Amino acid sequence: MSTKNDEDAVPGSAAPQNAARSLAAHERAEQPSAAYLAEAQRLSHTGSFGWKPSTGEIIWSDETFRIFQYDHAINPTVQHVLDRVHPQDVALVRETIDRAAQAGKDFDFEHRLLMPDGSVRHVHVVARAFSDGSGCLEFAGAVMDVTEHHQATAALERALSEVKKSERQLQLVIDTLPTMVWGAQPDGEIDLCNRPLLEYVGETLEQLRRGYSHLLHPEDVTDVMDKWGAALATGKPLESAHRVRGADGVYRWMLVRAAPLHDEQGNIVRWYGASTDIEGRKRAEDEVSRQERELREILDLVPHHIAVAASDGSLVYGNHFMLDYYGLTNQDFQDSETAELARRFTHPDDIEPFLAAWRDGSAGTAPWETEVRFWRRDGHYRWFLIRGTPLRDDGGRTVRWYITGTDIDDRKKAEEKVRQDERELRLVVDIVPQYLIVLADGRVVYANRASLEFTGLSLEEASTHPDVWQAVVHPDDCGPPSVSSPKGSGPRSRYDCGDTTDSIDGSSYATRPSAMTKDASFARTRQGSTSTIGSAPKSASTRRTSRCARS
Repeated sequence: MSTKNDEDAVPGSAAPQNAARSLAAHERAEQPSAAYLAEAQRLSHTGSFGWKPSTGEIIWSDETFRIFQYDHAINPTVQHVLDRVHPQDVALVRETIDRAAQAGKDFDFEHRLLMPDGSVRHVHVVARAFSDGSGCLEFAGAVMDVTEHHQATAALERALSEVKKSERQLQLVIDTLPTMVWGAQPDGEIDLCNRPLLEYVGETLEQLRRGYSHLLHPEDVTDVMDKWGAALATGKPLESAHRVRGADGVYRWMLVRAAPLHDEQGNIVRWYGASTDIEGRKRAEDEVSRQERELREILDLVPHHIAVAASDGSLVYGNHFMLDYYGLTNQDFQDSETAELARRFTHPDDIEPFLAAWRDGSAGTAPWETEVRFWRRDGHYRWFLIRGTPLRDDGGRTVRWYITGTDIDDRKKAEEKVRQDERELRLVVDIVPQYLIVLADGRVVYANRASLEFTGLSLEEASTHPDVWQAVVHPDDCGPPSVSSPKGSGPRSRYDCGDTTDSIDGSSYATRPSAMTKDASFARTRQGSTSTIGSAPKSASTRRTSRCARS
């Protein structure tokens, strides 16, 4: 037995051993924190970096190396960054770096990267300046790969341009988009909002017509309205990141982009915009340099279900959002078997498929995903997209599974609404007493019931027949130009051809089809009959006296 005097008499014996054990325990405790942080960065495509201008020293996280596509063996420098910057953005990046180093100011901007394979990526860089203990200037920041956001925005703009001629078609399209879309008149009055936007703010379109500044965070109102006013005055696109209050009273950060639509004379006739929820990204920016405690706080605030499972599939951790959804505590979650929880909260029709996906995914090494309905504590089931992503050690062995659940219930309902609308439209078309046919590249892809009953063909027969018009058009009327391969002078040319069509009963009827190429439908009209089933639109120009006239 030793005493305190013994320990004092033998310096460097027990005390260093205790210190070594404490240091080892601390390092073991930090390993999960580093793993959580690295995985969070990978999932959010957000890397971190540190930069000391006085020495040129730069430190990158693993995700930053992946974003810039450099090997971990290199020591990153400013030149390595510039070598990856798109040639058109080099001057901007160099100027921003030089200004930050000289003024010691924070910086926040976006630019493009030109990767070795020739692909272009978009990144958003944020850095905060501070002084170290010796007074030297340092920067700590984050670099986020926002390529998918740019691609989604570009796709959205293309979709909007395709449906700009019809407000009804536009409303149907944008209601199914998983982002908030809006439109405004040239003076800025909001007159179009899709369903996700209205559901988020909890107001009607008529209410938004009267004003929307009350939805903006008090600290952001002046800046946002000034930017919007400048865009309306100059006709330049708008981009703004600000906070918007939701129906639940909570403000969320939104990245808002708007662009004008011009007529042929260059006048602005409308504005179209998209608002993207960037709350998670903002939180990631704020929390990127924090340790495990801060990381867990972020996970508890993310509006998605997030769980961590061991390599064998046993549950380790569930975030607050998910636990609150089920009405569980984290201890309940950890003490329960996966199969037990699945049978308790999964829709009866989805239990076995979900358990099979979980077992197969946990047994493998590749990411997996499935869609499933989960019971909420209020008694309702909601659809979720479940994704499983493995965390591997240096040897490639799976040590953790990160499970995310994204609520897709609204999307499922929207998809079902679209399918129902399509079924109703087909029912309406089938009762129209007119022969309606849809062509694609000269072949039949759809015909309504009246057309099929008249010709005696099934839709499969009509769509696979090598020359369906030869089968149904009177032989005397099959001469050029060929009805089976309608051609026009342009992508939307029209033609009008009078011929004789054989019906199922063997009778021949004089018909006049009118068609538009490339997926356009046309109608046929019996001539010489006491009842007119339908008539085709005629060209204003004079037609030839032969059976077929081109316009």
